[in-house]
Amino acid sequence: MHFRTIYIFFITVIIFNSALAQKNSVATKKYSIQELSEDMKILEDILLAHHPSIRFYHPEEWYKNYFDTALVLPHSLNEKEFRMFLKKKLSQLHCGHSAVIPSRKYERYLKKKEFRAIPYYLSYYEPYFINIKGFGKSDTLLKPFDTIKTINQVPIFQIAEQFQPYLFVDGMHLLSQNEMLQKNLMFYYFANTDIDSVMLELNATSSPPKTLHTKTFKHLQNELWKMKSDTLMQKYGGKYYCGVYLDKNKKIFYMKIKAFSGISMKAFFRKTFKRLKHHQAQVLILDLRNNPGGKITQCLNLLSYLLPQKDSLFYETRIQKLEHKKYLSRKLEFRIINWFMKITKAKNKDIWIEPIKKNKSFSFNHTLYVITNCNTFSAANLVAVYLANKRPHTKIVGTVTSGAQWGSNAVSFLKLTLPNTKIRIIIPTFRIYHNLKHLSNPQKMQSVMPNIYPNYTPSDYFFKKDKALESIYFDLMNK
Repeated sequence: MHFRTIYIFFITVIIFNSALAQKNSVATKKYSIQELSEDMKILEDILLAHHPSIRFYHPEEWYKNYFDTALVLPHSLNEKEFRMFLKKKLSQLHCGHSAVIPSRKYERYLKKKEFRAIPYYLSYYEPYFINIKGFGKSDTLLKPFDTIKTINQVPIFQIAEQFQPYLFVDGMHLLSQNEMLQKNLMFYYFANTDIDSVMLELNATSSPPKTLHTKTFKHLQNELWKMKSDTLMQKYGGKYYCGVYLDKNKKIFYMKIKAFSGISMKAFFRKTFKRLKHHQAQVLILDLRNNPGGKITQCLNLLSYLLPQKDSLFYETRIQKLEHKKYLSRKLEFRIINWFMKITKAKNKDIWIEPIKKNKSFSFNHTLYVITNCNTFSAANLVAVYLANKRPHTKIVGTVTSGAQWGSNAVSFLKLTLPNTKIRIIIPTFRIYHNLKHLSNPQKMQSVMPNIYPNYTPSDYFFKKDKALESIYFDLMNK
């Protein structure tokens, strides 16, 4: 019995050490330049053959020269280093729907991995960090609104410059990246470091540097995105949407859409606009903040109640033949959608046409406010673009979206798994063009600019104020 106990103990230790070694090898394993070069060659071939951005932002030859010169490695890299290298280089695709994601092994490692951070919500106001509040009541070494100049003697603005190239957005607009950095830079920084303590230099002239020990976290939510208006979603809404009158006379209606998803959304829109017509509502506030998009059919259904007349949307794909098929998954999805386009959509040369219908029974033709921010993306950006350009009595409130006015790359996606590192690349297969013939090409490359731009201070984040809704109230009062 004693021998059996010792035997089990040693087997357990061996298995544990083996698992630990495997776990560490996933994070630390180096790939040779030859292995990485093979991966990059396949990636380059597939991007040049399939990606919708090629021949759109630049000619194909430009991208070929760029990949040949940019994707050159000086030494071997581990998976994380190689993944970050690719993300930075592929930002030249100007495509928010493209993504570089970890291998499955590394993803499993990340799910178990804890990360270290100081327990404070820091907002980036160039060139400093501003402390909003601590995670808990015991986190008091930093006071609210303390200004931080450096972390470990590195200026905060240099840390921001380091992470900006990794933030993929559509088009050429960088203001949305600035907002992402303002609210998330602290998380970007600590997710990519693993240190026990940091030295912070405060802006106060009489304040010496402070050394703060980091704490270990498994999951952490960013409180800087939360506002008091979020309680409306909890009280009057469901998983994807909510709707509530903001006045007793039922003339001002607030509609929050978290994502264009859910099987009941079409019925929700019909019921809502029927009620608005019955009560003769005069103001609709459409909140698209933090909406990553979703199904195009649902956002077009919403537009059918809001646009003054029927309109259209256009699709195009560059893919004639799939290259390196053995490294690609989701091929069947693309083939089905491509076939569906051919049999259901009208075609003009190489472009398919999607009609946007007009709902005459319950259309809303009065004052409309659309609230956006840097997390308004994809189908949500599509809605904001059409309403801003095609609908009278519409005001965009908030900050710029992460989308471009011309359209986006989306619809269906291929997943490329690189043969050596097993890193996965998400590649959209279609271009979606918005019907905006009146705009110049430089305008189309930009995002929708807000008519009302609320300026958030650190104090607003501390008290979870919704400055966008406040701005709408003041605008209505001025009328």
